Amino acid sequence: MPLVTELCGGRAEIVRGPGRNISPEQLAGVEVLLIRSVTKVNADLLEGTAVKFVGTATAGTNHVDQGYLRKAGIEFAYAPGSNANSVAEYVVAALLSLAIKGGFDLQDKRIGIVGHGEVGSRVAAKCRALGMQMLINDPPLQQQGVKLDFVELEDLLGVDILTLHVPLTFEGPFATANLINHEWLGRIKKPNMIVLNTSRGGVLDEGTLWQARPAGLVGQVVLDVFEAEKTPQRVSDAALSQADITTSHIAGYSYDGKVAGTVMLYEALAEHYGWPTVGRINALKSQTKELVGPAEGTAYLEQLRWAVRQAYDIQQDHKKLQKAIEYQGEERGAYFDSLRKNYPVRREFKNYRVSIEQGYLTEAVKALSELGFAS
Repeated sequence: MPLVTELCGGRAEIVRGPGRNISPEQLAGVEVLLIRSVTKVNADLLEGTAVKFVGTATAGTNHVDQGYLRKAGIEFAYAPGSNANSVAEYVVAALLSLAIKGGFDLQDKRIGIVGHGEVGSRVAAKCRALGMQMLINDPPLQQQGVKLDFVELEDLLGVDILTLHVPLTFEGPFATANLINHEWLGRIKKPNMIVLNTSRGGVLDEGTLWQARPAGLVGQVVLDVFEAEKTPQRVSDAALSQADITTSHIAGYSYDGKVAGTVMLYEALAEHYGWPTVGRINALKSQTKELVGPAEGTAYLEQLRWAVRQAYDIQQDHKKLQKAIEYQGEERGAYFDSLRKNYPVRREFKNYRVSIEQGYLTEAVKALSELGFAS
């Protein structure tokens, strides 16, 4: 959680600790608890403590029992949209990697986007920049009357690519737990559908996914989240051995996104305690870097991937998680957690510049600019 000390250090004593292992005893005398997604916040953790404010520097909130917080009079803040662009850029990196590996053109593909919130809407914009056709499913937004050409989940059975961007919810008419399940996967109409999940592991039935793959229903698979994250080993042997790209729940881990999350929590704290606000400041130093141009004669799609890989090489994160196969049980879980805790600084596309003078094709510069690169 970067910049916490810079923003709060003069106003509060800051104590850092491992997110998964916080105990009530450690919260004795603590008034503010700032967390990320690995910390489960509920009555078991907070009952009898002095905590009056809980903030999670994440867009997702299913790790926090908000009902308990309301009853206990504990204020809550989170960071919706803070990592949305980071996740969308991860999806772009994954799609380009799969396209080059699979020898297909993204402009020929239809992508089904499940969830059109902060993340899904950005994914849609970037897929549009890649020239892809898209179908969007989001029943809650559709019910709210949002003007968009929504389709039913059933209509996505015939897409080439499926990408998931919904919260994990268990109740109500739009519950997402096990949303893409045995029954849905078994009715896929387009052979070798590419599946990406960067939302939550519980949204997708992983076990059925591996059954659908040899049957020709599912093709390439990208997983940043896993059903096994709720277990000590975090990721299964099947996911590590069968998915084309696996990463340690870091799709939203750009440094830009993390700082945005911290700033959003500080703003909520500032309102709560009457501290001076910082607004949506650019807490990041500008680092615009000129990218190395591609080799002469490089094709359009390769040029896009060339630029994206220099900004973010998703295969490096994949290779790191692949080493988890060497461990089992809690040792694998510890390795998984270490990849998240020690994740290197990753800057978003806006920090990199491409140009025709660098050897990029005019159409490649246009597409990269629409993807977020400086030009």
